[in-house]
Amino acid sequence: MRLSILLTVCVYSASQSVKLPPNFQKCNRKDPDFQKCVLEAAQSGLSQLTKPFEEVSLPTLDPLDVVELRVGTASKVVNFDQKNCKLYGIDKTEFSKFEFDFEKKSLYAEGVVPELQKNCDYELEGKILLLPLTGTVPSEVSIKNMTVTALSHYEETKKGNRTFLKFGNTKLTLDPGFMSFYFGNILHNDQFSEKINEDFNRNWEKVFGDFKEEYEENFGVIVENLINRFFSKVSLEEAFD
Repeated sequence: MRLSILLTVCVYSASQSVKLPPNFQKCNRKDPDFQKCVLEAAQSGLSQLTKPFEEVSLPTLDPLDVVELRVGTASKVVNFDQKNCKLYGIDKTEFSKFEFDFEKKSLYAEGVVPELQKNCDYELEGKILLLPLTGTVPSEVSIKNMTVTALSHYEETKKGNRTFLKFGNTKLTLDPGFMSFYFGNILHNDQFSEKINEDFNRNWEKVFGDFKEEYEENFGVIVENLINRFFSKVSLEEAFD
């Protein structure tokens, strides 16, 4: 399956290594508490992304701008083209694990997003819950207490005496505690819009289940691109003494 995902964070280009910003924590791979240090560094770094850090190619996550997302395929009864999206709450993710395995060349993370809000313009086409959907509408989707796990593998590229990482094949799972939806002005009919929103909110688990795979792939691409932007600028040697 291919998803159309256009992000403001989707460019990868290996370059000369830059130094970590001084307020970003650095960890030593020979430290016996290395994994604990990495977890603390990841948590601290993420919480600071309420502004962009251009020197390490990281955008602000408050909010994260996503140009376009597409959910739905020919096998689905409805397609969602989501444009001009803003994602709020990623910077509030609470990690429980953030582990590098240098032998397996992998990164594994677990965490909870207390509240993620996604504001987009939706272009809808098809049916869901037996209700017809069509047209372009503003929307708000709120996801609370979402458990996230991610596993990504990387390849190493040498540039001089520096090693750069390129992540790929990222597998992400999402388990929301609760979701709420608001789609505005569907078919220019307030009563119909209210009915759609009521049905979506009453059946949020089914709605999410119908598109779970696409949501996980979408957010997996977003996470992978963010990590690749960082490690296209910051070498392995600079990130980990």
